[in-house]
Amino acid sequence: MWCVEALSLGIIESFEHQPSQFVLSEPRKYKAEKGPKSKERELVKGHVYTADFRIETSAELPFKKRIQNIGTVYIDVKGSFNRFGGSREFSINQKWVLKDHGTYIHKVIPEEFFSFTFVPRDAMLTKKTKVIKRKYLGCRSAEEYLKTLEG
Repeated sequence: MWCVEALSLGIIESFEHQPSQFVLSEPRKYKAEKGPKSKERELVKGHVYTADFRIETSAELPFKKRIQNIGTVYIDVKGSFNRFGGSREFSINQKWVLKDHGTYIHKVIPEEFFSFTFVPRDAMLTKKTKVIKRKYLGCRSAEEYLKTLEG
């Protein structure tokens, strides 16, 4: 929702959901000898990482870490709490992608990112009553955010 609204307002130039994968490790194979025939088998599977979004922008986006904020920006959306340790796995993948591909992946927690930028209209309002959700009461709309960029 944020990307669609940011694109319509000219804050970003384009975005892609789940862009092409970063290959971090190729599978390792071995030859299994079985009588006169040999067959190639997988010893360990390969490892790939896919970011949630690739954003193209000429404006600086306010991420927590001021790295690679103009041009092509990769982000991975994470909740504020993950019961099964997705943040730990992401941290390893983030370091690996930076080491092997020279690309920094920004971790984005929506509520925090919305407080830096804006809350998308569809996320800000409740579905039934169309009232601003309590957690977004102090946040800006996209139009208010644009005014801060212009000023």
